[in-house]
Amino acid sequence: MAPGADGGGAGADRASGLKSSEPYEERDARAAHLAGERPHAAEILELYRRVLALERPLHRRAASSSWLGRGWPKTPAGNPDLGLEALPFPRLVRPLRRFTGEVAAVAPAPLAAVGAALGEAPAETLQALLERTLALAELEELAGGLGCQVLPLVFYSRAFLQPIAEGLAERAGRSKPVGRGGGNGRPEPPVAGDAVRVPATCPRCGWPPQVALLRDEPEAKGRRLLVCGLCSTAWTFPRVRCPSCGEDEPDRLLFHESEEHPYLRIEECSTCRAYVKAVDLRREGTAVPVVDDLASPELDVWADERGLWKIARNLMGM
Repeated sequence: MAPGADGGGAGADRASGLKSSEPYEERDARAAHLAGERPHAAEILELYRRVLALERPLHRRAASSSWLGRGWPKTPAGNPDLGLEALPFPRLVRPLRRFTGEVAAVAPAPLAAVGAALGEAPAETLQALLERTLALAELEELAGGLGCQVLPLVFYSRAFLQPIAEGLAERAGRSKPVGRGGGNGRPEPPVAGDAVRVPATCPRCGWPPQVALLRDEPEAKGRRLLVCGLCSTAWTFPRVRCPSCGEDEPDRLLFHESEEHPYLRIEECSTCRAYVKAVDLRREGTAVPVVDDLASPELDVWADERGLWKIARNLMGM
């Protein structure tokens, strides 16, 4: 990793990885390409492709039918506007049990064992898993009851919930665009003196961002967007601001370019020690941010060795 200048290259300008009529096909194609190009990430990417194939039907149903009840998405008075806490969790237990079995059948042995445990778990445990995952609550107690570690448990619940949340976000987006105020889809929070701004959260579902991207737009060159770690919604966010603590002093916000892949970089806040991985679409127009994040685990290892923490891990726990 090396420090770089904050400027863009001459790559194609596209919203790759944000919205597409076939987002799962795009991700699968990019994962297949990167698996052949980066042997060190091939195992992760091949598992991801298997999971994508199982997620696609869930995404399709959530995006286009009344599977989750008439009138969805719910629209509570405040943000976030999906109201995922109102999902019909009892109705989702059976699909979750089936999904974990399907994933376990194509997963490595350690993950398969956790899938088998979930397949035998009581309905109350599975419902609690979904509710607590959406709320970003601790899962240690559930993991202990199932005799497994937390990370593989999060993997299953998140892999199941992501396509549902993304489908609902797409439905919501047809009638209610994402706002831009404050980078959170709502007005800037008040800041008194040195008070810290609230962390950046998705205006659709309230989750933190998994990855950032940079792209040129007609009204702004080098616009920065954050991509939600759950529903994949992308929203604009100031270039000079930490998504975790709100730090906006340029000297406290560092970035480190990947020497092997210059379109990737680690954006570090030296105040709270948080980081987000960023994908510069101006330098690599074929990138799909959520996939390129998975395909560069060495950057996460590098950041971890520096004592940094990632604002939101990706599906594979990196």
